[in-house]
Amino acid sequence: MPSERPGRLDWLWSQGLGVLCGQGAVLLLAVGSVVLARTRDGASAGVQGDDITVFFTDPHPAHTWLYLLLGVLALYGLNTALCTLRSVLRKWRAGLRSLGAYGAAMMHVGFVVGLIAHFVGGLGGAERGAVRLGGEWADLPADWPGMQARVAELSTDPHPDGSPKRVRAAVQVRDGQGERTARIAYNEPLSRRLGSELLLLRDQGVVERAIVSDGTGTCRVVQGGLCRLPSATLVADQLLAAGGHWGPDPVLIARTADGAQVFLRQGRAQTMGTGPAITLREIVQEPQLVLRGRHSPGSPLMLLSVGLMCLGMGMLGRRWLPRGPARQ
Repeated sequence: MPSERPGRLDWLWSQGLGVLCGQGAVLLLAVGSVVLARTRDGASAGVQGDDITVFFTDPHPAHTWLYLLLGVLALYGLNTALCTLRSVLRKWRAGLRSLGAYGAAMMHVGFVVGLIAHFVGGLGGAERGAVRLGGEWADLPADWPGMQARVAELSTDPHPDGSPKRVRAAVQVRDGQGERTARIAYNEPLSRRLGSELLLLRDQGVVERAIVSDGTGTCRVVQGGLCRLPSATLVADQLLAAGGHWGPDPVLIARTADGAQVFLRQGRAQTMGTGPAITLREIVQEPQLVLRGRHSPGSPLMLLSVGLMCLGMGMLGRRWLPRGPARQ
């Protein structure tokens, strides 16, 4: 507990130290943004998202700014905690019992929790692999047990050069509890467990699929993929649109398990040996998403930080609102 008497450690809870730490953090972050940009193909090639483990597993002099930043932020958090504790003790000893007197302290606690959340997320975060979603139900990664998803809708706003400016997707998700529709964008991942498990949008596009049926089963296959039917398994070598070399109808050129080549024209059944006839129903274009799994243990703490700050603002009441004109 901080002493009220002057001492050699008084500088630890001085407001001046907090100001210096805040300015130092801003300066080091600015330096870091320049260093990361200039070394992205070298020392910073492995830096991704909020993961800071790479800075310790593969240390480099170019990342000195980060090591200094961590020290500054640790000192900043300690200074904030000590200043807050000292302020609360003074107010309590003075007999202040109203919630409004402790609103600022609550916001300071939220700030310290936010710093801890970034540290926990940076060191404890991990990649969980990727999943490709299309028009069919696909299993989500192991950290999403029993859950499946498929793309229901995809829209993009392009830049003048054709690159995507904004991407919005509607994804249907189902599990044992039912089915729901989630929205996904570059800054709007699919999340669970208070954001500790994330599926972030990594890539998007449109893919061609051939819909093939043998009367008892149906498959939807991309070029180079496997089409598994009850009667046969085919490898889709080429998906050819209508109007090309093979005529006015779409064509699927495939191979059987023993290497025999098969030409399937849309709407025309073809018998293979003694099995049922196989038909190419159509070749369709459907949206596709690639989602990157990410374990983010700092997210629940960050939500707690936001909640504490909002609680602090509520405790302050009208004092954080702009004042109206003074009455004459």
